Amino acid sequence: MDADVNFFIGRNGTGKTRLMNLLNFALSGDARNLMQVEFRSVQFRLSRPRDRARPFIRISRGTDEDGYVELTYELGTSSKAKPQTFRISASDINGPWMRRQYRLLAEPRYYHTDEPSDLAGIKISINRLIQLSWISVHRAAMETPEEREKRFESPVDRKAHQVARDFGVYFSILDKAAAEETDKFQQVYLLALISPSGFEALSSLETVNPEDEKAAIRGMFAEFNIKSGVYASKLENFSKRMAKALANYDPKGPVEANDFLVLTDTIRIHDAVKEWHKLLEKRSSIYAPKDTFVSIINGMLFKKKISINAGNQPVFHSDNGEELSLEQLSSGEKQLFILLGETLLQRQQPCIFMADEPEISLHIDWQERLVPSLRQINPNAQIVFATHSPDVVGAYGDNTINLEKMG
Repeated sequence: MDADVNFFIGRNGTGKTRLMNLLNFALSGDARNLMQVEFRSVQFRLSRPRDRARPFIRISRGTDEDGYVELTYELGTSSKAKPQTFRISASDINGPWMRRQYRLLAEPRYYHTDEPSDLAGIKISINRLIQLSWISVHRAAMETPEEREKRFESPVDRKAHQVARDFGVYFSILDKAAAEETDKFQQVYLLALISPSGFEALSSLETVNPEDEKAAIRGMFAEFNIKSGVYASKLENFSKRMAKALANYDPKGPVEANDFLVLTDTIRIHDAVKEWHKLLEKRSSIYAPKDTFVSIINGMLFKKKISINAGNQPVFHSDNGEELSLEQLSSGEKQLFILLGETLLQRQQPCIFMADEPEISLHIDWQERLVPSLRQINPNAQIVFATHSPDVVGAYGDNTINLEKMG
């Protein structure tokens, strides 16, 4: 398969959804649901960026000695590594619903009440090999009858709210990283106050622009919530003295005492300004994924905009300024938010991003822009979609796998 984008295509009934479920259950370590899929064996050969190792996952389906469905997992960190082997039987999985689904024999049997250790080990070991992102909000999951009875909101609304909640966690992590960079800047600035400066540093003055310095200082004061009324007149006076001293400064001539004092202060300030610009660049890099997401989705929404509030939650507004809840969005807008938001939550990490019929409810224009937008938000994801839409496939026509042509 292509390392970047792949599409399973074919008419209804060719097995796209069944194949996507098989891939999802296998790669997520979902043994319970994988037992319900008819297959003999499946093997995945994986690759990692900047790593020659080729991990693999092999899963075979059979029956144990008592006739219960049994899965055998073989997980290896490279093609030459000895695989880690797990076996899990339907008889090991608790719950009356699971017993009805998997019991192939009529006689009574004892079932464990806790999750089998192998089941947890499978998930942990697979997660060490790959990161999987799976979206199938329009299709009913394989749930117990009891779980279905407890489900009140639609799968789309439930998924949209989950993405919004996960935003809060992810954006808080970004805020923490930005705050750490700000703390480093404060440390550098305070150390600069007690660091010596003299004639040897005057050469750096040739690149100083008083207006640029003044604008940067305003930004620093604003960062630390210092109101302009506190510093405005002092900053203006110093800027004038700085401009005068710089105009008088001749690298080959003498420096007057008053100008020297101003110039040494200017050097310290200029060093702080350089660190300030570095901080702004680092914070811009930290928040780039969030900013890219907001820019892309706002470029696609019609007469609506999204922003992120102080609580790190997405907020939608109509073009007349009215705040909208997630429930008030159209089905297509929710689907777009979910697809782009789930991609953002991948945190630009390598992962396999799977979705079954992502085009549902999306306008044709959104379908055409979907994959390029996802690639822009996370260029490190391998996209695997099952779709009926040629607009979603777009320029990736060579990356399709037609299930009608497979035996």
